[in-house]
This record gives sequence, C-alpha cells and structure tokens, in this order.
Amino acid sequence: MPVEYIPNPLIGVQWEHSPEALAIVASIGEATAIRAQALAPVLTGALRASIEARSRGITSTAESVITADVPYAAFVEFGTSDTPAQPYLRPALDSST
Repeated sequence: MPVEYIPNPLIGVQWEHSPEALAIVASIGEATAIRAQALAPVLTGALRASIEARSRGITSTAESVITADVPYAAFVEFGTSDTPAQPYLRPALDSST
C-alpha cells in the first residue's frame, strides 16, 4: 500500500511547512531507511551502506527521500532477466504504514 499524504485544509500550509512536520517526516524517513538497510541483501555491504534518508522542509512541504546510491540498486530491488528480485526498499516502505 503506497503512502499518500492528503493535505488537510483545516490545518493548512502552516503545518506542512512547520518544524514539527519536518521532524515527523524525517523520523519516518530515517526509520524506513533503517528497515531497508536491514532488508537489503549483503554481498559486499556496499548496497546496505548506500541506503540513506534525506529530509527537507521549512520553506517547502516536508519530505523525506530514501535512496540507495549504488549503480546496481534497482537491479537488486526489481531483478533482471537473469536474477530474481530481492526487494528491500518497497517492503521497508510498506512496513512504515
């Protein structure tokens, strides 16, 4: 189930741009990155070490982006014609909802 944020017009933009919203989003992002690291298959450890969460907000709506920054990260997540998928990002995200 994808995580979807639906703005509440009663709360408005003040909340979306608040330090509190950024702290909550950053916390969820960091927890998701930690779960992805735990789920990532390990051969050399480079994939696991490359997984991180980056959060931003205050002047924009709070958001957290989880990345795996090795060239083969997507091949592990989705598989190839020769190698089955070993998902680690999607299950981590699914467990955060």
